[in-house]
Amino acid sequence: MGEKLSRLTDTEVGKLIAEGEWTKDERCATCAFRHGTVPNGCLQTQLDTYKAVLEKKTFNCHVPRNGLPAGQWPCMGWFAAVQSRKDLAPVSVPYPFSPPDA
Repeated sequence: MGEKLSRLTDTEVGKLIAEGEWTKDERCATCAFRHGTVPNGCLQTQLDTYKAVLEKKTFNCHVPRNGLPAGQWPCMGWFAAVQSRKDLAPVSVPYPFSPPDA
């Protein structure tokens, strides 16, 4: 699951850079949408990423960034993946998001 999602996201990141929307890959080093990271290989996280992309519900970044604590802004990998579906309507996924970490 993670490999397929990261391939899709890599393509969209390339388009965002080519179109001048981004100057570089904005995903964090441990992004769930980046191939080979722990979250990219975690089934629970991948179920959440697929649900968030298909339903177009915000998936927040898990690391602090720009002076904000983790979880306070959208994941840049999620943003890129959603761009691949920007012309498609949201699709309901029949399972809940995983509960937040304790």
